[in-house]
Amino acid sequence: MQYFVPFGKNAIAAAGLTALILITANSGFAYAGEKCGDNKDAIFVFFAGPKAGKIFCWLTAAFALLSYVVMLAGAGSALNQQYGLPLWTGVAAMTIFTVITVCLGLNKLVNIISRIGPFLAALVLFTGIVTLLHNSSSLPENLQLIDEGRIALLKSANKWWLSALLNGGMNLLIMSGLMAELGEEYGAKKIMAGQSIGVLLYASICLLMAFALISVLPQITGTQIPNLVLAAGLSPALAAVFGIIIFAAVFTTACPLLWTAASRINREKSRRYSLTVLLMAGSGSLLALAVPFATLVNRIFVAEGLVGIILFF
Repeated sequence: MQYFVPFGKNAIAAAGLTALILITANSGFAYAGEKCGDNKDAIFVFFAGPKAGKIFCWLTAAFALLSYVVMLAGAGSALNQQYGLPLWTGVAAMTIFTVITVCLGLNKLVNIISRIGPFLAALVLFTGIVTLLHNSSSLPENLQLIDEGRIALLKSANKWWLSALLNGGMNLLIMSGLMAELGEEYGAKKIMAGQSIGVLLYASICLLMAFALISVLPQITGTQIPNLVLAAGLSPALAAVFGIIIFAAVFTTACPLLWTAASRINREKSRRYSLTVLLMAGSGSLLALAVPFATLVNRIFVAEGLVGIILFF
């Protein structure tokens, strides 16, 4: 909504540039992970040198934790908007689920996410396609509203190319530790191929959803979780389960973020690691309850994108 929709037809170029950035960066992190072994600091030193590399290492951990806070707030907003539950319900539930999963370690985390992810992508894809088919006649009019600036939208940046840089930078920073770890464990060649397919699918679905959202733009402007509005427009029954679907989607993002932050400080499967996970999740849940979801997305992800794109170059 913030990275693609405000730029209308230029969302196509934004998705392409985002994909290019992520495929390049993820391949680089997987390669560095294979070369550097299990020293997580080394992947940043590999690219940026000893001093800047150390700074990027700790910035990545800090932003992973802040992005985890965004995910907690998103979980709370999803259940609040769809079911009328208090914000703390979704935040608390997501905190508990992510703490349990991340304490199990990277392999369990990857196995769980790999089972949930494709199913969620298929449901989001279905919702976007059907929404576009039902509302395609509104698309030209709503694109004109965007072009003429007649509808107020929260943006990540004023230009589509800058938005794409920030989107790519934010995502690559989030994925850096996970890609390096997977590169070390499974080999860079396998990870490069898999993540390239994944990024292309991600960019394509983002683009599809952007145009689906544009097709119903007046109805979704100002909502915290616009995809819930799409689901409600198709079927009340679909809307009833879509809140859970989005909750699960948030879970698949929140787990790697919490793992990235905690694993920077302590090794997996130690008491200190579990305690770190618990403390990070607990403090993150308090911040998630204090600041609205859309505001967190706009402030934290944009700042993270700036740091990430510096690392990319």
